Amino acid sequence: MKILRHILERFFLFIASIVIAVLLIEFLMFSAHHLFLYRQNFSTKHTTDNSYVIACIGESTTALGGSNSYPKILEALINKNTNGNPNVLVYNWGIPGCDTTKIISYLKAKIPKTKPDKIGVKSPNSSFNFKIINKGRYIMHNM
Repeated sequence: MKILRHILERFFLFIASIVIAVLLIEFLMFSAHHLFLYRQNFSTKHTTDNSYVIACIGESTTALGGSNSYPKILEALINKNTNGNPNVLVYNWGIPGCDTTKIISYLKAKIPKTKPDKIGVKSPNSSFNFKIINKGRYIMHNM
């Protein structure tokens, strides 16, 4: 009887440890996600009157990469080819681990605040791959 009780105590201790570890990991991931979005809101540059704004939204292929992310490369290439006239700002609104529903809801929240001239949506894990939203007109491009 003592051995069975000892085994059951160890088993429940093991299960409790697993549950606590999973909850801790979930909390850390939740916190990291919100910290990422909080930092991203501060990285959105304020536009000047002569700036042309393109917003890129998608999942991790858009969000991650820092200065090597495709929104940063796009901004550098456009400004290089236009000699900065007009000055083009490209916002990186990528969200790691999101799906199409989250992209659409994020667009609905961000567009009224920043009013970009164009929006590029890249999401290889959804029903569309690249969509440019140009002042109310939608252009579909499948890659």
